[in-house]
Amino acid sequence: MSELYKESCLAAAESRMEDSPGTHTASFERLLIDRIARDRKRGPQNYGNMGQARTTDEDPWRRGSKLYSGAFEITYHDEYI
Repeated sequence: MSELYKESCLAAAESRMEDSPGTHTASFERLLIDRIARDRKRGPQNYGNMGQARTTDEDPWRRGSKLYSGAFEITYHDEYI
């Protein structure tokens, strides 16, 4: 799944910067089709969170967290996006 997530981000950046799909978009689509097929073959393993949801502000990646600054520098081909 990590490769799928990475390619989805690179495909979005590629689309914004080049205004057309490229190699990352093709790779993302291929990985997504494969992942959907694997999920259909395995079937559901669980039906979501059955416990108490985490409600702490200590997670820096959670929106609204006191630790979340939102000021990440993301580049694509050395250009900020």
